[in-house]
Amino acid sequence: MNQNPTEFYQPGASGVVSSSDIKRNYIKNSMLSGLMVSSAGYFRNATWHSIPWRVLDDEYVFIVCIDGYGYLEWNEQYQEIAPGDVLCCPPLLKHRYGSINRNPWTIRWFHSRGHEMDYWYQWLGFTENNYVIRDLKTQAIADAMYKTFNHLQQGLGLDQFIMASSNARLALQEIKIASNARHSGHGRWQQFSEFIGQHLFQHLSLQEMADAVDCSIAQLNRLCKRNSGLSPGDYFMRQRLQVAADLLLSVQLPIKDIAEDMGFEDPYYFSRIFKKIHGVSPRTYRMQQI
Repeated sequence: MNQNPTEFYQPGASGVVSSSDIKRNYIKNSMLSGLMVSSAGYFRNATWHSIPWRVLDDEYVFIVCIDGYGYLEWNEQYQEIAPGDVLCCPPLLKHRYGSINRNPWTIRWFHSRGHEMDYWYQWLGFTENNYVIRDLKTQAIADAMYKTFNHLQQGLGLDQFIMASSNARLALQEIKIASNARHSGHGRWQQFSEFIGQHLFQHLSLQEMADAVDCSIAQLNRLCKRNSGLSPGDYFMRQRLQVAADLLLSVQLPIKDIAEDMGFEDPYYFSRIFKKIHGVSPRTYRMQQI
């Protein structure tokens, strides 16, 4: 029985491909039956890298592009792969992929199998004819994939395969985290909320808010609705009034002075808006908290 994996090394590339006997034996282990990595590796600035047309019976191929460009072809369709892209080729998909010579890609990759893989594939957002997730922050994904490869490189033991497969799970989780952050605009939302916090005592237009996070007013509206349920103007106003409420309790300034400090020239307008948000007037709010 052949227990030896195929290990290859070329300048700028290395990988481990486990034997069919190892796959059959280890997939029976309860810690690997759901998700087992069968091979892993990397290619760096790989001008020559090209995988011919093929169909894999029971393995998923995951690739993260760190730098340069490549391509994926399937069913007479072609997609260019760019830095930050993650691709997955599921079982029974006839496909081929490779590097684009004008700016060859640097990638990390692994193959996996197991009864959980269909669920991982769907949970990550891959679908038929949608085999690429684009423009992710890939450092955490790439690091987990490298650890996956590194454990396989250390030997044939069950421990190495369990550790490699655990890191593959982590890589898939990082894909989901990066994808969620991209779609929710998490980084831009954090940037926006920090900007608002730094400018609570000023008058801000919608355009100034949008310019601060390098997006259009329409994009900013969607970002705020998705993350706070409010429009940008309402979010800004609520943040200002929350600071005003804190000041009412922490300092003994007259209400009109607090209103002025918060950028409200008309104290009566400040009182109306405060009551609309907090349910009571500033004076009543202060008295209730004493």
